[in-house]
Amino acid sequence: MKPFPLALATLLTACTPLATGPGPEGAAAEPLMDVEPTARAFVTDWEARLAPLARSLALASWKAMNDGDSAAYEEAARLDLEIRRMASDRASFQRLQAWKDHPDLQDPILRRQVEIAWETFAANQVDPALLEKTVALASEVEQAFNTFRGKVGDQEISSNEIYAVLGQSTDSAERRAAWEASKQVGPLVAARVIELAKLRNQAAREVGFRTFWEMQLTLGEQDPAAVTALFDEMAQDTREPFLQVKADLDRVLAARLKVKPADLEPWHYADPFFQEAPSISEVDLDTLYAGKDVRALVEGFYTSIGLETAPILDRSDLFARPGKQPHAFCNHLDREGDVRISANLESNEQWVGTLLHELGHGVYDANLDFTLPWSLRMPAHTFTTEAVAELFGRLSKDPEFIVRAAGVPRERVTPLSEDLRRTRRLQALVFARWSAVMVHFERSFYEDPDQDLDTLWWDLVERYQGLTRPEGRAAPDWAAKIHVVTVPAYYHNYLMGEMLASQILNALSHDVLGGAQADGGTLWGNPEVGRWMIQHLFQPGARWRWEEFVERATEDTLSPRYFAEEFVQG
Repeated sequence: MKPFPLALATLLTACTPLATGPGPEGAAAEPLMDVEPTARAFVTDWEARLAPLARSLALASWKAMNDGDSAAYEEAARLDLEIRRMASDRASFQRLQAWKDHPDLQDPILRRQVEIAWETFAANQVDPALLEKTVALASEVEQAFNTFRGKVGDQEISSNEIYAVLGQSTDSAERRAAWEASKQVGPLVAARVIELAKLRNQAAREVGFRTFWEMQLTLGEQDPAAVTALFDEMAQDTREPFLQVKADLDRVLAARLKVKPADLEPWHYADPFFQEAPSISEVDLDTLYAGKDVRALVEGFYTSIGLETAPILDRSDLFARPGKQPHAFCNHLDREGDVRISANLESNEQWVGTLLHELGHGVYDANLDFTLPWSLRMPAHTFTTEAVAELFGRLSKDPEFIVRAAGVPRERVTPLSEDLRRTRRLQALVFARWSAVMVHFERSFYEDPDQDLDTLWWDLVERYQGLTRPEGRAAPDWAAKIHVVTVPAYYHNYLMGEMLASQILNALSHDVLGGAQADGGTLWGNPEVGRWMIQHLFQPGARWRWEEFVERATEDTLSPRYFAEEFVQG
């Protein structure tokens, strides 16, 4: 569940659909008869200049992330700054400001291009020296984070090895050492992340916003107050169901690890941040995928629903090696169909789910309508592509998917069906609570970067996740989370994506499956699923604001009720 690396994420965020926001006063309007041809000439020229730079930036970022190449990080930072400088031109911003709400701008595609160009420029109306300093520091922190490897004793330990220990070991001391190794990057980058937050806040204030967090959401068509209220509502709705399933989980873990439930520590869970739920089945789910060709079985599923993934996978970097960053992500490098995935595949349930997720991003990007103007060849919103990725990522715990994709005998899987259902529900509730930690932490972080962030982090973890902070722990564990460091003010899109994923499944059920429950069995082998997704989800690109896109695709406004019906209500 990883987004794009920093440099590319910065560009994509700048091209997200727009909301109204601060702009210059007194910008002169174009004469009525000249608005459309003048605006069209401007955005055509802007996109023509931006597209090759964006591809070069994506390529440099791809190389940096997968090779740990210092020169590639430097090149990505240089290109990022060049794009930002292009978008900092005040006169161009004033023209876009005058055009974007002009009544004579009637062509809806052109209006959308103008809106997106306006947002790109709005985010960059800051002092050039501040831009340069922010980009340089962000690149430095990203490289430090992605090339760091934790240690247990004198031995480096990879991310996959940490997850293996937390997923399998029954030795509490071994688990603690692996968990602590996953946090060791925090002290390395924390001071620089705080400095970066202050620079981002300074830039946001120059543009007219109170904080960077507020700016990111507002310029991404999201009302910060509404997002906060949505997460508060979700936290309230999930509190009691989460406490119930966590109590059950704690009993299972305590028995498995031979400790008392009251003595469980954060390292007794299967994920360093408790964002993923441990298996509550007596059968280790990893054994169902052991020895399987992860690429082949995931590719086979997508092919069965009419979505071609071989070209994406052939361009991808799928396995671990020295210097490569440990987190999975999907990149669309050129908005012409060059879609790639970076992963570190192993034959286990986590990596099956991860590849399903990343290919969800991939098939979205690969099936955009490439006749659209360049700036509209992207998902309607970051959370809409997360929705598709999360919808597919859920299938690694689906009984019918395990039978059909992994070839596990049905008689072995059927007895696990109820455990798998409970595990999927547990995962949904665990993730909803974890998302609340991230959203409230980042909002508060940008409101006051100088506060006691270590204490804030654990206060939120205890409140929303029900974990107990380790006695005497004093470390910037918040800075060990990649999204806080390299993809700021993004995490809320994951839970909004989960909501939309459930809403999409409901629409699929009615439009394609005749009202049948959408799951691994009803999706598998049904090419109508892929055709429906291409038509309703992928090809529209960013031609509409996300609210209109969601309503057109699912015949309803975005609502948490579908997620609640699927997971919260049990």
